[in-house]
Amino acid sequence: MGRFSRFPRRRTRNRSLLPPIGALLFAVVLGAGCGGDPGSTSTAGDDSGLMLPPGFKTVDLPIERRKAIFEDAHRARALAVLEANQKLPMDEAHMPKGNEAFEKRMAEHKAIIDGILEKNIPALAERKNISVADLSKIEEEAKILRWTPPEDPKWEEKGPASEEGTTKGESKDESR
Repeated sequence: MGRFSRFPRRRTRNRSLLPPIGALLFAVVLGAGCGGDPGSTSTAGDDSGLMLPPGFKTVDLPIERRKAIFEDAHRARALAVLEANQKLPMDEAHMPKGNEAFEKRMAEHKAIIDGILEKNIPALAERKNISVADLSKIEEEAKILRWTPPEDPKWEEKGPASEEGTTKGESKDESR
């Protein structure tokens, strides 16, 4: 009588190169189908690794210029908030108690910010020789690709220094 093992014996087969080559071809085809052309779906020159959604069209400007416009728009929005805080303080000492009063105060603050931005955003777009829609598209692209915004400006006693004629950190009086 022969002995039987609980585990079946492996049969040796004549292995060819076809299975490894088939796996390699499968990986190449799969990789080419998923990635596609890296330039077509890339971040339009940004190296963050994030991608724009399919069908998203960027503004027809170089990426450096779009990033500079985004920084100026961010600065304008931050200055609008600072100006609104000067007109209607939003710190804890000035905040009303109660939900309705709080929500009313927030709505008033947002209305002040919106009023300031209604003037400043079109003026910024005009200075940059683009439309307001293009400016909005650049801000949307920055949000999707998570561009790092510049540091928020600080409010000075005299108010924010205008962007024209001054450099970072100097006021008009010092530039003489």
